[in-house]
Amino acid sequence: MMNDRFYQIAEEFKQARLKSELTLKQIASRTRIEIKYLYAIEEGNFSYLPDVYINAFIKEFASEIGLSPKLMSEKFKAAKEGKKEDLSQFENVENELPTTINEKKSYVDSGIQRDTYHENPKNDKTKIYLYGGLGLIILTIISIFIFNAFNKETIVVENAYSPSTEIEKPKVDSVKQDEKVVLVVNPFHLKMIGIDTVWIRAQVDNEKTEEFTLVPSLIKVYDIKSKADLIVGSATSLKIFIDGKHIQVHGIKGQVKNLSITKNGIQFN
Repeated sequence: MMNDRFYQIAEEFKQARLKSELTLKQIASRTRIEIKYLYAIEEGNFSYLPDVYINAFIKEFASEIGLSPKLMSEKFKAAKEGKKEDLSQFENVENELPTTINEKKSYVDSGIQRDTYHENPKNDKTKIYLYGGLGLIILTIISIFIFNAFNKETIVVENAYSPSTEIEKPKVDSVKQDEKVVLVVNPFHLKMIGIDTVWIRAQVDNEKTEEFTLVPSLIKVYDIKSKADLIVGSATSLKIFIDGKHIQVHGIKGQVKNLSITKNGIQFN
């Protein structure tokens, strides 16, 4: 008998997808998740999904149809463990959406009295004097600047020429110089090719972490400054190339691996 909470989660996925007007085929094309797994989620048949990919599939599916990936992941985890959901951290998810303001704010308050300051002729006269004085100061500064520019002496010091003391500047090999810039500036190139369907979590140069799924023949590439840290769902389900050189990854199919990749190769953590 199907777990009632699994059924509720499945219905939430299905209704959100219908509301987004997307088909399972369209979502499968976007996420690279096989359509049979998407169908299983909407049917509440979570036991059909590969254990190592369930969380990734739920998050990607939720993201495509406007649901909170983290919220749906927590709901599934609680249902699987038979625990009561602790969703207090998600109570304000809907409130974070921008609200529509029906009434336009008026920038003129009819209750404010007219400002008579600018209608007073004496105040206008004061403003004329103020602006006139300011203009005079600006003209004085410009005149001083122009005078100094035309009367500035230019001192030229000539060095005596002597053939014996002339130093020939070394010729710079532009090709070698360009090669040096390439070595210093360009990062190394990481390419991953899926052999079987494999889930990967990647953090490049200690920046933002992303999760994705590689299916057979799908390619993912990075230009890396220092290193990449990977968690791979199945170590033998992908090929890794560093600057075009194939690096062998040893392991057992289905074994989760932690990899630290630098220009010098792969370190298994």
